[in-house]
Amino acid sequence: MDLSEIKAMARRREYEAALRECDELVEASNVAPIEVMRVRASIHAAKRDFLSAVENYKEIVEDERSHQGDYFLGANYAIAQGEMQLALDWLAEAIEIGKRIGNTALEPPSLFYSSYACMELDKLQEARGFLKRAESVEPKICLPIPGDSVFVSAAEMRTKIDKKQIVR
Repeated sequence: MDLSEIKAMARRREYEAALRECDELVEASNVAPIEVMRVRASIHAAKRDFLSAVENYKEIVEDERSHQGDYFLGANYAIAQGEMQLALDWLAEAIEIGKRIGNTALEPPSLFYSSYACMELDKLQEARGFLKRAESVEPKICLPIPGDSVFVSAAEMRTKIDKKQIVR
């Protein structure tokens, strides 16, 4: 079975069967091909098993063929799993890679999610700084929070940060 067939299984929500097929592909090659690991992570995320998705991304980002999007997606799964420091580290790497290769498309969402992660870690000044930077690049930024899919605007994020400041 190839990856396109496994992806089709996942779209049909045949998650366990798709994961078994991923394992068979990995075992057959004696190496965890990065493409299979990406598919595996997305299947785990579709099942809302963010812990397993993060574990897959830990392997993916160690591969020399990993790219900016791997760090960004891995960070999204880390946020959904509640691993905010890991998310911050991966978002910083996504931003850095983007600068190196001249692709800044992921910078505004990476900054926005960095703001969210900092807020969750009670690093409120840093959260405000990331949010300000995100807004400077994309003034009307509004994104779903990974794991719960509720869209949050920059103004709403600022309010969340301020409320957290008051509670402290």
